[in-house]
Amino acid sequence: SRELPRETTLIGFAGAPWTVATYMIAGRGTKDQGPAHALKAENRAVFEGILERLTEATIEYLSKQIEAGAEVVKLFDSWAGSLKGEDFVKYALNPAAKITQALKQRHPSRSTTASAPNGSPKTSNPTAVSKATSPLRTWSRAAMI
Repeated sequence: SRELPRETTLIGFAGAPWTVATYMIAGRGTKDQGPAHALKAENRAVFEGILERLTEATIEYLSKQIEAGAEVVKLFDSWAGSLKGEDFVKYALNPAAKITQALKQRHPSRSTTASAPNGSPKTSNPTAVSKATSPLRTWSRAAMI
């Protein structure tokens, strides 16, 4: 950031654990994130282990970006919208909240933002959507403080 004009903000970024996992598991991008959903259904312990490792790695990765001069970091969860109901909370919101909290603890003067372009959980149950999006609003407000 020292080489940038004073009025320019250096922004760091990373893919969120769910989105990164979808690419890792399939070995490429897919239209429906099917391979990641299949692993989640077939071997939840392995799937959750992958997400936990990605969550911890993302904390370290974004922390190093801040240490290198990033003034704000952004977490992108491009495929969060493919998660349904409680899976949205467990595999998109919870890892994002853990990352945000860890970064806030390590770097209290830096901001973390998040983006989930397709981030509304897919469900036909309005109660599930309300339960899933309520933590997102709470987490988003907490991330900006």
